[in-house]
Amino acid sequence: MSLTKRTGCECKLSEDDTFCSKCEQKIEKNQQHADINLTPDPNKQTAHSNTSSIPILVIALIVLAISGILIYLHNNNQSNLNGLSAPPIAVTVIIPEETTAIECAEEEERRTHQDEVNELHGHMRSRIDQVEGVRWIYDRNTPERLDSRGFYLYLGVRGEFVWPRLVMGFQKERWVFFNRVIFNIDGIREEISFSYFEISRDSGGRRFMEYADIPAGPQEDLIKRIWNSERTIIRFAGDQFHYDFEISQRQKDALSRVWRLYELRHMWVE
Repeated sequence: MSLTKRTGCECKLSEDDTFCSKCEQKIEKNQQHADINLTPDPNKQTAHSNTSSIPILVIALIVLAISGILIYLHNNNQSNLNGLSAPPIAVTVIIPEETTAIECAEEEERRTHQDEVNELHGHMRSRIDQVEGVRWIYDRNTPERLDSRGFYLYLGVRGEFVWPRLVMGFQKERWVFFNRVIFNIDGIREEISFSYFEISRDSGGRRFMEYADIPAGPQEDLIKRIWNSERTIIRFAGDQFHYDFEISQRQKDALSRVWRLYELRHMWVE
């Protein structure tokens, strides 16, 4: 049995005492317990406080470890991105069926046109200007020298460039000195005027030659109307004289072939 000192009267009490032997006052249990062991055990307090601080320390260490791992992983990934090149990615291009169909149609059209070009060249003759590097192409029905009924097309070819020209003129026993050409195309009148320097004139023996050699492009509509016409009469008119002739079907066919060859060669560069 342990004895404790009562703080009020300085007497010593045991745990079973209910009255103070000195002052004879009744001792309440709460008071007795309050008087007993009032001084805390410093060893127990320290052990409790140390025990409660251990979880906090462990959590802090875990947080630091996780943070270090995350920083290491981030830096490692960054160095890999900077130091290593990404492997090549194979890209498969899928060509739509519509595009393939268009290309096939274009290729088929090209082959068809090439066949037509080859056929048209069978109706042509040509000569080459070695100095200018130009190939001149004429329909075989076109006379090599200007005759009395001159109205025809021919082509010039240099590299990738193709251009059409139109000749209208005649050879005759006398000069006409024409300065305009009048057309009657199925009853419709058309006229082309020329300056003096646009017309070439020459003579050989008793024959006199007059003609105009002009770019055919501006006269495309006129030329097509002529080869599609039933009847076309052409007049070379001067101030005093004139000379007429009718354009033949043979000439119309030649006009159509040469112009078609020009369109095809202009469309598909060789």
